[in-house]
Amino acid sequence: MKNEPSNAKERSSFRAGVQWQIFRAFMLAKEHNTCQLCGKQYSNASHLNIHHRYVTHYTNLDPTRFIVVCKTCHEYIHTKYN
Repeated sequence: MKNEPSNAKERSSFRAGVQWQIFRAFMLAKEHNTCQLCGKQYSNASHLNIHHRYVTHYTNLDPTRFIVVCKTCHEYIHTKYN
């Protein structure tokens, strides 16, 4: 697929870029810095992750493909489903 980062280095570079940072800020604001799984609200956004709901292109920033989760819930998701 066009412009899809194909390896960890490319994905990391994409996430350090302006497009991802703007999208991350949008998602956090949309969800009021609240984990969509456990419902805990965080004043420090560094405790939150933007998680892909579905396997998708990292460059496809459709908000319906993502959820905001705290680090604990994010680890749980990856432990349970990986």
